[in-house]
Amino acid sequence: MVESVSTRRQSNAIRGGGPGVSGRVDDPARILVQVRNTPDRSLLEQWLGESYEIVPPDGELLLDQQFDLAIIDGANLKRWRSKIRSSRKEAEPAFLPFLLLASRRKGSRPTRYLGRFVDDLILRPLDEDELLARVANLLRRRRLSLELQKELQREKFQKQRGEAWFLGHELGWRAIYISVDI
Repeated sequence: MVESVSTRRQSNAIRGGGPGVSGRVDDPARILVQVRNTPDRSLLEQWLGESYEIVPPDGELLLDQQFDLAIIDGANLKRWRSKIRSSRKEAEPAFLPFLLLASRRKGSRPTRYLGRFVDDLILRPLDEDELLARVANLLRRRRLSLELQKELQREKFQKQRGEAWFLGHELGWRAIYISVDI
């Protein structure tokens, strides 16, 4: 299934699903699907593969790959809990969303993970419209956080550049500035 998704994404790269990790507008967002249930995983890849780039899971290097959103199930959440926490910490101040795919079970409380490990959840049986809406919402938040992070870096650079000019001007120094586009 991964091969068919990757050929489809090349033809749909212009449509995209929002900017991906590279930040270019025409790059589709990268979604990591880490779900053990094969029919659910195939359905997710089929529904999302038309607008987004599906990142195939890579065993122990799972969360070391670049992605804009991870969709995980309960079993993988338990297995990768510490890795999820560290991935989110490394991405700060940018928002790195995780969507939990959970089942309706008596006595089950998947909402206990909201905010701590995952940012949203969707319950089985899956509904395509609900999934696409939740994914779009999380990716929009991701894109906005990346834009804000980039703007903060630009402001920090401009402030440092301005302070260097002011100091040099006050001391009567001649300064040469190299403009860097961040």
